[in-house]
Amino acid sequence: MYTRVVYANVCKRMQLLFILRLYSRLKSDLMVFIYFYLFATIQNA
Repeated sequence: MYTRVVYANVCKRMQLLFILRLYSRLKSDLMVFIYFYLFATIQNA
């Protein structure tokens, strides 16, 4: 149980670091991707 909680926390932290790294490296591309994703979800809905 304890190891599972630690593993989940580590995964969340790694995801945050990965997202932050992506954001800092590809700000414009990330914005375009977000807008495209939102547009696609609106079209599907």
